[in-house]
Amino acid sequence: MTNLLMRNKYLLIILISITTGILVVLLTNLKNNNLSPYFKYLDHMQNYFETRIINNTYKNKQIALNPIKIKFLFPIDGDEIKLKSLSPININIMVIDKNGSTDSISIKVDGNIYTGTNALWTPAKFGSYKISANVIDNNGILNKKDIFINIL
Repeated sequence: MTNLLMRNKYLLIILISITTGILVVLLTNLKNNNLSPYFKYLDHMQNYFETRIINNTYKNKQIALNPIKIKFLFPIDGDEIKLKSLSPININIMVIDKNGSTDSISIKVDGNIYTGTNALWTPAKFGSYKISANVIDNNGILNKKDIFINIL
């Protein structure tokens, strides 16, 4: 154990409060004795948070325990769609949020933004495109998934 600590030069201290459910993790650099506090905890609403103190500044962020799942139904990543002429393509996604509901769902392609899980998009030219699905859940957490397709 001593060799492992000396090799990595870090010491990890974990404290758990049984009554509040707060987990405190302290990571210290053994080489120059810098202490970098790092906290992870669940609040009373089962929201998961992570807090770091960097240069005397608190950095908070909320983390989804069960992140939203975004699945492209059509097209899928890497699809090559053959068209005789440039015509509309129906983009479909599926969104699953196990913790609650979604506040915002959008699809972005070629500078156009569509709301909802379906978008009827006509490509401007033949070539490669990136399609992005953005979903914000009821906790304000953004989830994003990108795919790339080719219009031939």
